[in-house]
Amino acid sequence: MGAKTWILVANGSSAKLYQRHTSLQMPEYLRAWSHEDSRKHAADLIADSAAGRSQQSFAHGARPAIEPQSSAKENEKQDFAAELGSFLNEERKQGAFEALILVASPEFLGLLREALDHPSQASLTLSVAKDYTHASAEELLRHINEHQEKP
Repeated sequence: MGAKTWILVANGSSAKLYQRHTSLQMPEYLRAWSHEDSRKHAADLIADSAAGRSQQSFAHGARPAIEPQSSAKENEKQDFAAELGSFLNEERKQGAFEALILVASPEFLGLLREALDHPSQASLTLSVAKDYTHASAEELLRHINEHQEKP
């Protein structure tokens, strides 16, 4: 039997975790996450976090009171990636898996990689920049095997 491999399939608002022991084994569903704040409209997130603060000034050199360096939606995605990364880091430390495959939408994949510690990053055997969160286990297996076969 091969090394236990975990497969995290994610986008900015949801994730599913699977495991398998061989490359031919159907991925076994373990759990799911949903991050509802990532699905909110940016205006709703800003209204939730900055209620009442909208001072404007038009003096030379003045800046508006609300000037986010990154969008509220981007912050929510970063928070979700950090949550998933922290979970994976802790589970790897406990020996829950030996190898890791990340399958995520392109913009979210980078956030996930950044959220992993160095030993978890070293356990990565494949990264797929596609959103397969709605794929069945059978479809997921086919997509992963296609990406592993590419030179």
